[in-house]
Formats: sequence, C-alpha cells, structure tokens
Amino acid sequence: MTESYFVPGRINLIGEHTDYNEGLALPFAIDLGVTVEVHGRTDSQTWIHLDGGRAERIDVTDSSELSIRMAAAVCRRAPRGGVTLEVTSTLPDGAGLSSSAAYLGALALALGVRGDLLSMARFVQACEADVGSNVGLLDQIATLGGIAHAATLINFADLTTEHHPLPSSWRFTVMHSEVERVLSHTGYAERRMECQQIIERVGSWSTIDSASIRSLPAPLQARARHVVSENQRVHDFLVAMHTDDIVWAGQLLTQSHASLRDDFDVSLPAIDSLVETVTSLSGVHGVRLMGGGFGGCLLALHDAGVDISLPGHRTWSVEPSRGALTRLMD
Repeated sequence: MTESYFVPGRINLIGEHTDYNEGLALPFAIDLGVTVEVHGRTDSQTWIHLDGGRAERIDVTDSSELSIRMAAAVCRRAPRGGVTLEVTSTLPDGAGLSSSAAYLGALALALGVRGDLLSMARFVQACEADVGSNVGLLDQIATLGGIAHAATLINFADLTTEHHPLPSSWRFTVMHSEVERVLSHTGYAERRMECQQIIERVGSWSTIDSASIRSLPAPLQARARHVVSENQRVHDFLVAMHTDDIVWAGQLLTQSHASLRDDFDVSLPAIDSLVETVTSLSGVHGVRLMGGGFGGCLLALHDAGVDISLPGHRTWSVEPSRGALTRLMD
C-alpha cells in the first residue's frame, strides 16, 4: 500500500518578523500544500521524483538544485532506504505561503520522522537551516499544527499556541506580486542580525519600551518599532476577530504593511503600488505584504462575493485548514 503525506502551506494574518523576536503571530494552514507519496524499491537506495522533474538519488549526493539539497538535508537527518518519494505540490514557490516548510515537512513525515508539534517543527527548521535559511518556527508550527476554521496564535516567548475561530463571513485572497524571492538571497538574514543587535543593546524584547527604542541608532530604532507595534496589532486583530469587526481588522492589515514598508524596510515600490491598487477595490478592507518580504504575495481581507483579481497576477482564495499532524490524528 502506498503511503501518502500532505503538509499544507500557510498564510500569516498578522505578526510578521516577530517569530524570531519572542513575539506573537497569527497564521492559519490553508488547503494548498505539498504531497509526498512513498513507493517501495527493490534496493536500499533513496530516490526522489519531483513534480514535473526528473528522479534523482538523494541518499548519497548533493545537487545544485535547491529542492534536491533540501531533500538531501532531510534524508541525512532521517535516513530511510528502499523508497522513492514522489512529490507533487499545489503551492507556488517563493510566494510567502511556506512552500519550503510544507515540502520539508512532507518529506520528513515520508521518511518516518514523528513527534509532538514542537519537536517536528524544530526538525523541519533544522533542515531548512542546513540549506542556508535561518528561519523562525512560525511556518512549521502553522503548517503542522493548524486546525480548520481557526487561526493559531503563537507566542514565541514560550512557544505556546491557542486556536481562535475566524468569523465565517470573512474572506481572504492571496495575490502573487509576481516578484519572486528566495529568503536566503534577500535581506532577511540582515534583518535578523539587526534584531539581534537590538537585544544586545536593550536586553530583552519583553522589557523594551518607547524610551529604549528611542535610544537605538538608525536603522535599529525603526526595526524595533516595527516589532513592538506588530505585536500590538496581533492583540488588536484577535479582538477584531472575536467582535467580528472586519473594518478594524482590515485597518490593522494596512497598518502592518506600512510598518513593514517604512520601519522594517522589506517591501518594494512595485509591491507598495500593488497594495494601493488592491486596497482601492470595492469590498476590500485591508491588504498587506505577507511573509519574509522582498517579493512574494499579498494578503487581502474582503467581503464574501468580492472578486480580487488583476491582470497578470495569480490569485488564490484561501480558507483555514488542518495542519499535517492534525490530519494524521484522524
């Protein structure tokens, strides 16, 4: 019998660049994702067959292709011989929908890795670090541990999670900016380094206040201002969810984008222009850049029945879905 493992992608409603700063984030798993089927072999080798690509042996060699190097990283940490892994995906690469975390997570499950949510999330995080991307745990926790019809509040100070139901009338559309990016090739690592410098100067994110922010030099002052204000926006967004205030929630998304653009400096002029265009569409309440920045996708919050589409831009309507570990428990 063929084994099959599905790990969804995710969107992050709000709480960007807070995961590696002991902050808050509010993602949910979506219905798009990566599937890995496991087929037995008559030998002891491990091969992978990528969607639309060629089959390669991954248990003995590396490759110049990132997807093969990622598979090799998982295989080194969780060797399993005598199998061919057949990979298919409905997630776009480099769009900020956690395609890397979904891919690595599905491979990990296919190779027999098991554990609780945090141990699985840390395993996937370590594999991503092996190929040069030093990421936080947001993507892994969301894609593995999400539940249907709810967003997951993650507190990265203690790695606790809470599930909060989303209003059934709210609709979310993801629009690709058509600006491709790979986190390991952008300013993502620089932003993480700047945030580390902030902590070295002020001590702890839990004690940072307006006075300590003002004491920081540029650009650290702006980076800290984003993290602190973004955490507050996560709190406010939860209140908007529980009171079904879609207008306020949209305003918070718009404020988040402005902070990502002006304080954290991870947006681009082409993306800012697209945000303004989508925001002007009837029935749209808020839009922001999503993910690590420097390209990828926008998230739009809008009323039901609203068509969020523009020529030349791919779009996906997304709903809260179950994470991979939640599915395995069924």
